[in-house]
This record gives sequence, structure tokens and C-alpha cells, in this order.
Amino acid sequence: MKYTEDRKQEITTLLDAWVKRYPSRNKAAVAMGIAAATLSAILNNDWEKISAAMWAKVESAIAAPTKAQSWAIAETMAYREITHVMDDARENSAMTWVVGEAGCGKTTTAKEYAATHRNVFYVLCAEDTKRGDFMRDIARSMGIRVDGAVRQMLEQILEALVRLDGPLLVFDEADKLTDSVMQYFITIYNRTEGDVGIVFLSTRHIKSRMARGLQFNRRGYHELNSRIGRKFYDLEPANATDVYNICAANGITDEEAIRDVIREADAVQYDMRRVRKVARIKAKRA
Repeated sequence: MKYTEDRKQEITTLLDAWVKRYPSRNKAAVAMGIAAATLSAILNNDWEKISAAMWAKVESAIAAPTKAQSWAIAETMAYREITHVMDDARENSAMTWVVGEAGCGKTTTAKEYAATHRNVFYVLCAEDTKRGDFMRDIARSMGIRVDGAVRQMLEQILEALVRLDGPLLVFDEADKLTDSVMQYFITIYNRTEGDVGIVFLSTRHIKSRMARGLQFNRRGYHELNSRIGRKFYDLEPANATDVYNICAANGITDEEAIRDVIREADAVQYDMRRVRKVARIKAKRA
């Protein structure tokens, strides 16, 4: 893929804003998985030795939009609710578990929030994540290097967190983690209470899992349930107004086109992935 000078400048501008989320360029480089010297070269417009593959890696890491890919994020109900929860968690060092249907915009909102707020660290969870992987994922999002046993890595993460101003950890799809990994949520909360906010995002599957864990007295479930206030934060379902706002934010003003998108959305319970796909097509025709 060829990167024009204009495109490189666009990526560099976005990278400069992205780096400001971290305490230093070195930590930003660690989070991105590139050498600090490479990061500095890009920011200093010293691009001669920067390969196309490196430009692609940087662009992907910061989710830099191009004209062909650009998509405006609309303030849907889910967007406003999740943003409110994250603001509260940062300001009050709270722990909250947000629950919403698949495709309602949880991931998009979380990534956008992390990209625009300092000391907010986004971690995408997975079923096959082991304890060591989990620690490294957190550390990578924070831009710090950790090594040693799991306990040592955890200590390094906790020490780094409590030194920051208003840090927030965001765990997306947290319900996919195994019980043994989820135990660390309790430890992190206990060791950083009053200093660090924690927000979990997942589908409603976590509710039945939590109920079973409590019913059968499984290790850690009563503690985790207590830490989240013994309740989940349920997002309001998406609706036609959300779809209308998404269309308007992305230049779709034709009423018939908007009605088409709303009809498509209604057929799939307002899954925002489907909304984006259909709305993109309408936007290209606008």
C-alpha cells in the first residue's frame, strides 16, 4: 500500500494526539509495539526510513481514519450512557459492569473514549486469555514493560497505576475470561481502591454466569458481585432515534434513505454493525 505525503501527515497528526494519552513517548511506543526511535522519527517528520509496513502498523494502532474509511461517531443513547459510566468511574474510582446487546456500540464507544482521554486503558478480553497474557495485555495498553511471574507482573502494573492521575481500566468482553483470570479483577480493585476506576463491558451472558457463580458459591463471585455494587448497569436498547442520529452525523439527509436504514435496523434489533453497513452504502449514494 502506498502512503502519500498527505496521508503520512494525517497519520502523524493523529499520532501526536494519541501519544498525549501516555506519560511519555517511550510508554506510547511500548503500547504501540514499536521502537521509541521510530515513534520520534515519525513525530519529527523524519519519514525517509519509515517503511509502508510501519505506516500501516501505526495507522492500525491509532485507528487513523482515511477519507475512504472515515465514519463519524454519533451520540447514541448507548454512547451517552457508557460515556457517563466511564466519567463516573474515573472521577470516583468506581467499578461498574456495563451490559448491552451485541452490536449496540460498546466497543466503538470504549475505544473512542480511551483515544480521547488521558490515562484510560482499553483491554479487549478473549476466551483463551491466560493469566500471564492478561497481565501483559494490561501492561501493553498502559505502555509499560513487565516481566517475571504473574504476581510480579501484577505488582508492576499496580505500582504504575497508582502513580497516575485519574486512571481508568476498561475491559471489553470481560465475560469471556475464565474464572481464574477474573479473580484478578478483585485483587486489582482491592489494591487500588480509591485510586483507579474500572469498567467492564459485555453482553447479558454475564448475568446468568454471575447467578450460577453465586448459587453454587464459586470462588470469587461473591467478592466480584460486591465490588460492582451487586448490580449491573443495563444499557437502554437502541432505537430509531439512534439510527437517525447516526445517519445525520454521516451526511445522510434524504428522509427516504434514512427510513430504509431504520427499517433494516429494526429487522435486526438495531444492531449497530448492520446500521453502519447499510448507512455507509446510503452515504456513498448521497
